[in-house]
Amino acid sequence: MKRFFPLAIVLVIIFVLTGCKSVESSGGDNGTQPVESTAKDQNNEKEVQKDLVKNETAENELQVSWFENPPHIFIDKQSGELTGAVYDLLEQKIAPKMNVKLVWDKEGTSIPRQTANFEANTKPFASALLTKNPERESVSICSEKIFFDSQTAIAVKKDNPLNEIKKIDDILDLKIGYAEKSFVSEFMKDPRVQFDLVSTSNYHETNLKRLMSDRIDAVYAPDKAAFLELMKQMDLEDDIKILDIPESKAGFYVVFSKAANEFAEKYNEVVKDMDLEKEYLDMLAKYIDTSKL
Repeated sequence: MKRFFPLAIVLVIIFVLTGCKSVESSGGDNGTQPVESTAKDQNNEKEVQKDLVKNETAENELQVSWFENPPHIFIDKQSGELTGAVYDLLEQKIAPKMNVKLVWDKEGTSIPRQTANFEANTKPFASALLTKNPERESVSICSEKIFFDSQTAIAVKKDNPLNEIKKIDDILDLKIGYAEKSFVSEFMKDPRVQFDLVSTSNYHETNLKRLMSDRIDAVYAPDKAAFLELMKQMDLEDDIKILDIPESKAGFYVVFSKAANEFAEKYNEVVKDMDLEKEYLDMLAKYIDTSKL
């Protein structure tokens, strides 16, 4: 019995020492864990702050869709840069007052594609140059003020015997090029009009080429200015004549997706006191002779 007593004491001492180490180890873990958690929390907070900054930047950016329609908006063939009167107006006169950065689509999109995007309404965006009609207004927000009142017109080849349009019957025997899902003025809504439609972004240029190759007899545009600029660009001024359509002019608007409601409100507030049409004609005069409109 005496022999086992010292051994028991040794075992007790070892057990106590081992227990102390376990407590120390456990205490160390408990002390370290909050430090690690705090570091992770701080990192998470930084990431959230970064995201907030990104979101704040995104909130001040508005995507803008467009289609080729010289002189209003087009790619300059020499510089490869987007240019035109509506581009100038929005970038120079309106966006700075809205405190908004405009992010222009890298490529033009057709009107049917823009219409589909308005219908989907998945993101805030605007279209730089559209007319107003009930169908479009049902899926988008048209700006309250027009920036350009345009003369509707038809372009025909110079040797066409038609020199003036007085009534709808004057054009009923013509196959007329235009664009799918686009604004059609009242005069041209007669069901007897023979439209031949394309869906390209640069539909005016496409249709003028089709006219010159005799695939169609005429080209319709809600905007005479487009003909004036493209005839100059395409060197067709001696080959084509423009005939005004006897009807009220068509107004052009900036049109917003419904998701871009706040941008639409900002835009309307900024242009409320501007002489927008005069400002636009000044921009347009850089590209065409506005006296011919």
